[in-house]
This record gives sequence, structure tokens and C-alpha cells, in this order.
Amino acid sequence: MNRVRRDLDYEVEELVDQANHLTDWRFYMKNYPFASLGAVAMLAYTLVPIKKKSDVVIDEHTLSDLLERGETQFRRTRTAKPSLFSSAMQMASQAALRAGITFVTHKLLADQSIQEAVKEGQESQNSSPAEPRGFQQ
Repeated sequence: MNRVRRDLDYEVEELVDQANHLTDWRFYMKNYPFASLGAVAMLAYTLVPIKKKSDVVIDEHTLSDLLERGETQFRRTRTAKPSLFSSAMQMASQAALRAGITFVTHKLLADQSIQEAVKEGQESQNSSPAEPRGFQQ
């Protein structure tokens, strides 16, 4: 039992170090540079807003000037349909976002279970009955 208690601290510290190592972004940039850059590019693509075309507003004075000059035909502009590339990028960025949320959720749950294990270990150390004096392993 003493050995288990003695090793528990070391094992918990090792587990915390591994969790910190896996949540460090530098680890992924070092080991998976292209995947990391791709994820950053998709994130940037989703965060940067797309410029929307504004409606043209013509006041009465400008409209009357156009009508006096005989310019009564106005061209209607077509709204651009999204290209195949933009649709593919949107699908890929949504998939990456979902994967990122899942990854973070799993990491948070793992951290929570580590913290619970540490608390249980501390409680068991505090509440464990004292061993008899003459007993040694």
C-alpha cells in the first residue's frame, strides 16, 4: 500500500506532464507542420468576413437627372453563385471546426478525469487508516 501511495504522486505528475505536452500547440507545429498550417488557414478563412455588396441607393435628385438625360434603362447585376472551390472550402472548414471542437471536448474531459483522480488520491491519503506500528513491508 505504501508503494502504491508513493507511486501515485509520480504517476499523476507524469500524466499531467503528458496532458500539458499534448495541449501545447508548439508540439503539433513541430510534428505536423502542414496539417497545422492547413488548420490555421481554414480557421482564418472562416473568421475573415466576406465583403457583401451593398445596395445602390439613389436619391430623388440623382434619379431626376438620370431621367432628364434619358437614361431609363438600368442594368441588373446577377448575384454570383458560390464556386466549387468556395463550396469545398466551406465544407472542409466546417469539418475541421467540428473536429477541433470534438478534440477540445475530449481534452477537457480528460483533464477533468485527471483532476478527479488526483482529488480521489488526495482523499484516500487523508482518510487512510494508520498502519500498525510493528508492520513494515
